Amino acid sequence: MVVENVGNREPGTGNREPGTGNREPGTGNREPGTGNREPWHTIQPLRHVLIVVRSPAALDRLEDIAPLLLRDRRLEVWFTIAPGSRFSGGLSKRLSDAGALLLSWENVDQRRFDLIVAASENSDFARLRGPIVLLPHGAGYHRHSPHDRQWPSGLSKTALIQNDHVLPTTIVVADADQLDVMRSVDPRLPAHALVAGDPCLDRLRASRPHRELHRRAYQADGRHLVLLCSTWGPNSLYGHRPDFAERLVTHLPADEYRVVLTLHPNIWELHGPLQVNAWLRPAVTAGLVVVPPTRDWRPALLAADLVVSDHGSLTFYAAALGLPTLIAADGADEVVAHSPMADLIARLPRLTDADRTEIARALRAPDATPHRPPTLDVLIGHLYSLLGLPDDSDAPVPPAVPVPDTEVPAPPHFQIKVIAARRHGDSAEITLERTTARWRADGSFLTAAEHCADLALLERAGAIYAEHPHARADTAAARARNLRETFPGARVALVSIDETRVAVAVDNGTSVARTTAPVSATAAALHWWSTIPLPERPTTIHVRAGTVTGVVTTDADPMA
Repeated sequence: MVVENVGNREPGTGNREPGTGNREPGTGNREPGTGNREPWHTIQPLRHVLIVVRSPAALDRLEDIAPLLLRDRRLEVWFTIAPGSRFSGGLSKRLSDAGALLLSWENVDQRRFDLIVAASENSDFARLRGPIVLLPHGAGYHRHSPHDRQWPSGLSKTALIQNDHVLPTTIVVADADQLDVMRSVDPRLPAHALVAGDPCLDRLRASRPHRELHRRAYQADGRHLVLLCSTWGPNSLYGHRPDFAERLVTHLPADEYRVVLTLHPNIWELHGPLQVNAWLRPAVTAGLVVVPPTRDWRPALLAADLVVSDHGSLTFYAAALGLPTLIAADGADEVVAHSPMADLIARLPRLTDADRTEIARALRAPDATPHRPPTLDVLIGHLYSLLGLPDDSDAPVPPAVPVPDTEVPAPPHFQIKVIAARRHGDSAEITLERTTARWRADGSFLTAAEHCADLALLERAGAIYAEHPHARADTAAARARNLRETFPGARVALVSIDETRVAVAVDNGTSVARTTAPVSATAAALHWWSTIPLPERPTTIHVRAGTVTGVVTTDADPMA
């Protein structure tokens, strides 16, 4: 990965800011393309490469190729940011924090490069000196450009052809079917095409053996991971149905599903992470995992059991990986008619609402295709041909998608429904279904953690629990009694003593229970227990809620 973490550095500060300090090309002898062998170079580059970044989405695609060039000691790889995009605000900081060599756009026309790689045709190629390779910006030419609907996005004729000259040396396409689209824009374009597959899809396929590692990162063991994917714009999933993620995460059983949302970088850049995170906070509180704007979406797709998407490229990648995919927004007239994406959307089933029945029906095992590691030999071979260097790798394999360090929120409340309860003398077995809905449905009750920020939920909760250990049983018991006094609507209050004991406050006093279940599930089990007449209450409760299981044992002797 070229960019993995934004960190806390402000753009425009420190010595790594492009245009300041000794790292600026065009000063001293560090200029790319000079060809001089400098005595202070530990590694002497034979060729100079420029990677042109115009937007976060373009950088995302360039990351599929950049590591293969960066690791070659014969190459010195520079990055530059092409101006003109409304979504490029954070690129300088991201590249600087990643440690990239940055060349200011004002200086790109001062030197010739041996290879120039870009992923957006709107990069003012006329300023660049050297062979230009244009990588795919998405999964084909399936979307109308918001600037000029005459051409598909990625094939703007005015950007690709100037003064009757095709500017890119090579335009990489995934398959030969895209040549017809290029020909419809200008008959000269197919002569510059290289059919080399999709580097992004190749990288996803190469990383499939790590699927279980990615699932573990999302704490999805034993759960179905549902990935919501939204491109940008008013016809996207998030633009058309902004409350959909919250509705889904609060309707699906929390112990059976993990719901993850990835948004197109343009959403984050245009609206700002502060506001987008504020919009998503209720859903995150309910358990939604949001892929941050500086993190890769690929791990979530590799971990997914089901994808709910729109007309963005991730729909194509999900289908290509054999994942069951539902369409929640079809892009309306943004999709190019009769394009492969239009045909795919027409074939895929629709998800009209956050309906768990439709979700469960769509779930199936991903297609178990034999693992054949894809290679990038066509594309990499072409790049090295332009560089005039032999490709030293036997068969360049795409870099594996790194396993992320993911934050999975723990919901501070649950709506509980007892699905089944069986009694065997002093023992009982109960099966619970827990969602993170904020309303109380018929036959259900609410449980809430003491730190729950929604005070209305705490007032309505039938059981309140404190997960922070109190170490001493007497202080935990006092806290449990205090919680019941503070929230008299609760039948039960639980306070953790240690990993296996909780203090329990009910109407008839306070006692200690032993448990192997999480405190939140223990609270639900003891709420059910408290509804049973005192002489008939079991002393042992086997509780199951999806992937959560445990045994709760009550103490017959109340605490003083």
